This record gives sequence, C-alpha cells and structure tokens, in this order.
Amino acid sequence: MKRAMVLLSAMCALGLAASCIASAPQQQEAPPPTGADYELELRFEKGGAPVDNIIHVAWIENRDESFFKYIFTSERLDYTVFTGNSGYSNIRTKATCPYWRKSLYETTLDDGIDAVSGPTRKPEGSYTGFSSLTALPEGSPSRFTAYFEIDRSFDGNDWWNDQPAILYSADVDLSGGEAQKTIALTARGWSRNAGGGSGGNENQIAGNPPASTIGALQAEMRYITRKAASGGTAFGDAYAAGSASDATNMTASLTLTATRQ
Repeated sequence: MKRAMVLLSAMCALGLAASCIASAPQQQEAPPPTGADYELELRFEKGGAPVDNIIHVAWIENRDESFFKYIFTSERLDYTVFTGNSGYSNIRTKATCPYWRKSLYETTLDDGIDAVSGPTRKPEGSYTGFSSLTALPEGSPSRFTAYFEIDRSFDGNDWWNDQPAILYSADVDLSGGEAQKTIALTARGWSRNAGGGSGGNENQIAGNPPASTIGALQAEMRYITRKAASGGTAFGDAYAAGSASDATNMTASLTLTATRQ
C-alpha cells in the first residue's frame, strides 16, 4: 500500500508539471533581420477630394520601437530647415500631423529629420500623386509597420470645422526574403490637432465627437466618412465618393513596395 501511495504521488506530480509546461506562455522567436538590401517605394495616388493645403509624413518602425526610419516628410514639418512666413507659425504649436508628432517626432526633435523631404503640395490640375524611395539596408528588422499621416486645412464636414489628421498603416514582413512585395496601407484612425479654434479640430456638434487628447489615435472612422443624422446623435449615410467632406477621399491608393536589391 505504501509503495502504491508513493507511485500515485509521483504520477500526480508528473501530471501537474506537464500541465504547468502546457499552460506556460510560449516564447515567440524573434524575427530574423533582413538578409539583403531592400528599396522601399511609397506611392500615393490622389483621390477625388482636393489635396491643396496638405502636409504629410511617412515612416516605418518595428513593434518594440527600437528601429524607425523616415520615408518622406513635407518640408514644412522639418523645423530645422523650414523658414516659412508667420502664417505657418502655428504648425508646430498646433501639432500638425499630431499622431506622428506625439509618438515619434517629439522624441527625436534634437536629431532633426533624417528623411527625404519635399515641398508641400500645391494645388495643380495635373497633380496625381507622388512616389518616394528609401533604402532598407541588410540587417534591418524584417518585420515592421509602415505609417503615413496626412493633414489638410479647411476641410470641414458635419462633425468638424476642420477634419483631423488621418493615419494610414500596414504591417510588413520581409522575413521570407521575397524578391518584391507590395502592401496597401489602409486608414487606421484619426487624431486631433487641437481642441478647437484656429488650426484645430473644433466640433460642429457640441460634445460629438467626444473630447480626445491631441495626437491620440481614434478608431471611429464614421466621424470622417459618414454624415451626421438625428441632430448629431447618430451616423447617417456615407459621404459621396470624392467628397471633400470625407478626408479619406484625398487618397485613392497608398502602397509600399519592397524590392530586393
């Protein structure tokens, strides 16, 4: 009997150990770095809404935020070189492209912006979009997220006197060593520039949308894409395709293509 009890106790102990092993969180293997140089091409194709007075910034970063790289910035965002007139003096204080500013730029302010930069887009009848190239050297993270934030002045709708900045993103995985991969960036959310007033995103309907912190990403895209109904307490129909009242209509297509060199 004593031997049987000892054997039973040992079996229970083994079973408990096996249960603990099975339920223990599994360590995720870190993705390998890229084994080759890649050229990244960001391509923006204009939609039906106007794109005058726009400012935009594009970058990539990995999940643990140990790596980031700029792809493109409008020169009006780079205060180390920008010497525009006083009419643009509120760009910095009013947090143009606020998600980028709060999550990345304010932590790298002393370093300036290491990026391909270009002039803010002007209203031109022939303008259809742009593309921008940057290198991703061998040994860079093979998995990262691409971001693109676009901000336009004077584009009110049912909810805003001036719509907030729109953030697009896409997860990229180059760990397979593909010769080429193209990923579409999709609208992920919006961020207020300021609480209201000049240069800010003041509500057209009191209290709707609810208050949010400058630069905090908000996922409810119906404040951008849909009309207000029932006195501002509900969402109505979608804005017409190409309408300037929907800030996502500025973008017809936004892609990142990685080409192995």
